[in-house]
Amino acid sequence: MVQGVAVSAQLTFQMYKGTNKCTATVNPNFNSNRTSFTGTLYPAEESNVFKGRSI
Repeated sequence: MVQGVAVSAQLTFQMYKGTNKCTATVNPNFNSNRTSFTGTLYPAEESNVFKGRSI
């Protein structure tokens, strides 16, 4: 569960055996606007991390 000033939701992460693919699903607690993200996982030394803005 994630809670904060602008979000209250349950997160589900799926990682697929034998691949570097993953899916994240965000289920908000206050509405039904579910959002899913699909992507590729990279080792830390190959990734770029961008920090978002705080609300």
